[in-house]
Amino acid sequence: MKLKVLGSSSSGNCYLLENEKESLLIEAGVSLKSIDKAVKFDYGKVVGCLISHRHGDHCRSLGKLDGLVDIYCNKDVIQHKNLKHATEVKPYTINDIGGFEVMPFDVIHDAPCFGFFIKHDDMGKLAFITDSAYADYSFRGVNHLMVECNYSTDKLNKSISDGITQEFQRNRLIQTHMELEETMNVIRTNATDELKNVILLHLSARNSDEEFMIDNIKGRLGINAIVASPGIELDLLQKHY
Repeated sequence: MKLKVLGSSSSGNCYLLENEKESLLIEAGVSLKSIDKAVKFDYGKVVGCLISHRHGDHCRSLGKLDGLVDIYCNKDVIQHKNLKHATEVKPYTINDIGGFEVMPFDVIHDAPCFGFFIKHDDMGKLAFITDSAYADYSFRGVNHLMVECNYSTDKLNKSISDGITQEFQRNRLIQTHMELEETMNVIRTNATDELKNVILLHLSARNSDEEFMIDNIKGRLGINAIVASPGIELDLLQKHY
C-alpha cells in the first residue's frame, strides 16, 4: 500500500491510499485536476473518499466528486455542501469500503469533524487525525499515525510579535488545531513496537517550524517523524524517517 500526499496545509488537504487493485481518498481539498492526475483518471479503482469536515481546504473538489466516487462523511458535510450521493457515516461505527475497514471518530474543531481509523491487509492499521485541538485516543496496534502538527507556541508567539499572525487568531488556533505538545501527546500515547510511521499533517505556513518539530519529537520521544509534503509517496510496508 502506498500513501500519496496531494496536499497538507491550509491551502488544501488530500491524501491517497493505493495498492494495485484499489484506492481510497482521504479529503478532497485540492483541485480536481490534481486528483485526476493522482488516480490516473481511473475512478473505477477509487472505492471511496473520506471527508473529515466541511471546511474548504478539505472539501474544495467535493461537489465535482459527488456521484463520481462514493463519499463518506458526516451529516454536516452533506448538508453544507448539498451532496446528492454521499453516505452519512456515524462515529465509532465500522464501514467496509472495498478492502478498507474504516471507523470514524469525533475530534475537537469548530465544525463537526472526524478522524478515521483505517485497516487494510496491505498496510495494517492507520490512524488519521487532522484539525483538532487535541485527541485522547489510544489506537491498539496502530502501525501508521497521520496526525496534525499545525503550530508550536514559540513560533506562534514570534509570528504575532513580528506582525505575521494577528493576535485575535490565537484563540481560534488554540481551540481548533493541534499544537506540537498535543501532537507529541498523541504520539506518546500510541508509541508501541508496532508503530512504523509517524506522518505530520497540516503544518501552518506562518506558525510552524518543520525542523524544530521533527527535532523535538526525535529528541524528546525518540521517534522519527516525517512531514506530509505534497508530492511524496510512501510505501507503508516500510519505515520512513
